[in-house]
Formats: sequence, C-alpha cells, structure tokens
Amino acid sequence: MKNIRKNAFFAVLAACLMFAVWLVAAACTGDAHTQHVDADNDGLCDECGDPMPGTGDEHTEHVDADNDGLCDECGDPMPGTGDEHTVHVDADNDGKCDECGDPMPNTEPDDPTKVVYTVSLCRNDGRLLTGEINLVARVEHANGDLAMTLIFRSENRKTMELDADTYTVKVVSVSKPKNFTVNDQAYTMSASAPSANIFLTPTAPASEPAEYTQGSIMYDYTFTSVKGDDATVTLSDLYADHKIVFLSFFYVGCIWCEREMGPMLEAYQNYKDDMVIVFLDIYAANRESDSSILNWAEEMHIGDFFIGRAGDLETEKFKYNGQAVTGVPLSVFVDSEGVIVELHPGAMTDASGECTVDAAMTVFRRVFASFGESGAPMSAGRALAALPPCKRED
Repeated sequence: MKNIRKNAFFAVLAACLMFAVWLVAAACTGDAHTQHVDADNDGLCDECGDPMPGTGDEHTEHVDADNDGLCDECGDPMPGTGDEHTVHVDADNDGKCDECGDPMPNTEPDDPTKVVYTVSLCRNDGRLLTGEINLVARVEHANGDLAMTLIFRSENRKTMELDADTYTVKVVSVSKPKNFTVNDQAYTMSASAPSANIFLTPTAPASEPAEYTQGSIMYDYTFTSVKGDDATVTLSDLYADHKIVFLSFFYVGCIWCEREMGPMLEAYQNYKDDMVIVFLDIYAANRESDSSILNWAEEMHIGDFFIGRAGDLETEKFKYNGQAVTGVPLSVFVDSEGVIVELHPGAMTDASGECTVDAAMTVFRRVFASFGESGAPMSAGRALAALPPCKRED
C-alpha cells in the first residue's frame, strides 16, 4: 500500500511537470500566433481578440505634437477638436454634445467669462457649403497670436468656447471643394457678434474635367436636341431660372429607365417650378437614330421635355463611392451655381427594390434639403445643411 501511494504521488507530479513544460514551450514558440488576422473586419484579431495594428486602438492616449489636430500615432482627430463627428446631439439637454462634450451651437458656455463662437462655411446664396471639404483656418487674437486652428473636413460649421474678445478668422488653405475660391481671406467675430461666415464662390472649370463627384462644379456643357430642330441648351442658361437642373441619362429600351419614368415624373410635379429636367441619351451619337429616340420618348410621356445627346459627357465621368458609373439610369442634380448636389446612379427605388413615387420623392427631398426645404436630411457628410443659413454682415 505504501508503494502504491508513493507511485501515485510521483505520477501526479510527473503529469504536472509535463503540463508546465508544454505551457512554457507554447509561449516560447509563439503557438498563440505570430500574425493577427481580422477576417470579419471588426477591428479585432479573430484569434486573440486584440486590436488590429493600425486601427488606432493600440494606444489609450492621443498625442498631437505637431498641433495639426490629428493624433501623431493613429491619425484620428484629437478629442475635443470637433472633428470626430459632423452633427452635435444633445439628448439630455445639458447644453453639451452627448458625444464630444462641446457646447451646442448657440448655447451659453459654462464659464460666464467665455463666449461660444461659430465659424461657418457658406455659399454666396446663403446656403451652407456641402460635399467634400478640406479647409484650414486660423483664429487669431487682435495682436495676431494664434487662439486656435480650425480644420474643416466634410463639416461646414464649427463652434468653440473662447474668452470674450475680438478675433480674426483667416483662411490658410482650401483644397476641397475644387474650383471654389474664398471671397475674403479674413473675417472678424466679437463677443457681441460671435460668428464668422466664410463665403466661397464656385467657378465653372475652363475645360472639361476628367471626372465628377458630388460637390464638383460642372463644366458649362451645351447639348443638342434630337428633335431635328437644331435646338441646343446650355447649362448656364438654365441656372438663372431654376434652383436645380436635373440631368437624366438614359438609352432606348433601358428597362430600369422605363420602370423609373412614371413614378419619377409624378414626383417631379411637386418640384417643377424649381427644377428642370434635361433628358440625355447616351447612345444618340452612334447606336440610336433620332426617330427611335423620339418614339421611345413619346411612349414614356417625355416628348415635351428637352431630349438631347449626351455627347462627350459619358456616365463614366461620374464617380460614386470612388467607382465610375457605368450604367443608366443616372440622375445628376446640379444647383444654380453649377455644383453637383446629388448623384444618384441606378433607378430611384424603395427598400424593396420597387420604383415608386415615394422613392423618387425621397431623392428630390434630399436634393432640396440644402435650400432649407422640408424633407429628409442630407447624407452623413452634409447633414449640417439643415442648420440656419448663413447671413452676410453689412
């Protein structure tokens, strides 16, 4: 019996030693794994759950040694710069944004010696700038010392809490949107008038650009009618009388063009006083005769609209989510200053994939939202368009 107990003790001891050796070997040989893999793109390693390298989660404190508003290590906006999101939300009504803690626009600061200042990027007609934005401005004290640097990336309005004083806002650079120029390089705001509106003017490109995206300025195209009357229409001629010029690209026999047409025309009746439609056939120059186009137009009940040849304006020139648009229907909405406010590739459909009047109305509401019209808000990067319009200081 004594020998049995002794043998059992040594057996257990040997098993424990073998397990310990295995653990050490696994740690030394890197059996855990030597490379992180994130197949489901959730930012975490599928095997160990650690943050993936380069996701910005490897460190707990952002550092901005060069004062560019971005973390030197991960490139994320520094906390409190206002670059983390484009819309402030104050669900608990404490006067501060629930996400970043910044004062809500037009709210009083906690410190009575401070003032909430607002800087907005504006169009000449008073609308807030929309689309892709990359603008840098300095806020300076009266003596020229830097109070803070503003970096606008896709957002068009910033608020900041500063000492009650007079400040000068100076535009340092603007790379987006393209073909926009700043009217004045310096703008003043004070404790009694705590806002500065930076106005930018769009200029039509002198030559046809290689590509267009939402926010681009259209070249001043002239289109020729297919009705045999040699009639033409130039975009700039349409801007004066309409808020929106709607370019609708199609070809004869396009199934989705036909499905979209009826509901789209019905929805258009609600906006016909402010919007004009120009129908453009992408194959009119080489594959389709004028007569076939006109016959199809009559079937679609668009014979009274201008129907022209798209010519050199190919759909591939338009980029949506970084990809060239290769098919029709394609809807391009251009405002009265020649700026593309909406690109809509494909038919206007609802969630079930059906072409309906409501689906077309949703698109039209989004287009007119930048004018302060009622309707759905603009898409993520342009949501602030629904804020109060800019006003010029006399």
